[in-house]
Amino acid sequence: AHAMEDPFAPDDTPLDWGELRARWREDLERRLQGMAGDARVLVAAGDPGRLLPRLAVEHRADLLVVGTHRGGALSRLLLGSTAERVLREAPIPVLVVPPTAASGAAVEAA
Repeated sequence: AHAMEDPFAPDDTPLDWGELRARWREDLERRLQGMAGDARVLVAAGDPGRLLPRLAVEHRADLLVVGTHRGGALSRLLLGSTAERVLREAPIPVLVVPPTAASGAAVEAA
């Protein structure tokens, strides 16, 4: 769970979470589209391991690309719960991309 205290509104002012979510989504879509070039950007809420395969079918995608992370010994045996679920549930090819040194992930010695 993530808890956020709004630093800008007094305690007795309720937040309009619907509007806040819509603004966040619009900003995220705009930023991602700037990085995506000609690719179409889609932002959706839900469990990514289940949602991405469903969206791939709905939008007739040819390929799903998911990132994974590095961690301890157990993480080396598994791709990560999201990447693994996408691989199991996707009806199309899935490209799993490991983190790079530039992403801030720890790079292990070969």
